[in-house]
Amino acid sequence: MPSRQTHLKIHLFLSPLMFVTMPLLLQLSIKETLFWGLGLWASEHMLSPDLDLAHSKASQAWGPLQFLWKPYAKLFRHRGVSHTFVLGALTRILYLGMIGICCIAPFWLQWHNAAFSQNFFPLKWWGTCYLWFGLGVTCGNAVHIGADHFLSYSKKWRKELGRRWGWL
Repeated sequence: MPSRQTHLKIHLFLSPLMFVTMPLLLQLSIKETLFWGLGLWASEHMLSPDLDLAHSKASQAWGPLQFLWKPYAKLFRHRGVSHTFVLGALTRILYLGMIGICCIAPFWLQWHNAAFSQNFFPLKWWGTCYLWFGLGVTCGNAVHIGADHFLSYSKKWRKELGRRWGWL
């Protein structure tokens, strides 16, 4: 399995390429491009698939808030659901969203002194932002998982060649 540094190097190499080509191919607006890019950045730096490890560099990136990811690490085993293309990103986004709602809702209710209203989740304008952020996280998630699989299989392949042919 690649180290965190290897993942960051791969992500650093591929992110600019994806950040430029995706908006051009899909003709995204500036708002959509920014949220897609933010999701792409967050996918490796803050919402890495390796958050399913209790003591990982990915959870340490959260600093004093790393305790928030301990239950997530207990719920999902490493390289399980969290390392699938769409479902892995979706679980992390929903988990973070639930934490956000639990933290914000009491203050919001007290501030407005009312029950939830339609304005709590302003989907009219923000809906596309949520969507493009999620797609950015999913693309970054795919890069991470692809690197895991490619480097793991290439390592096994090199060992097999070494055994068969006396290489390496």
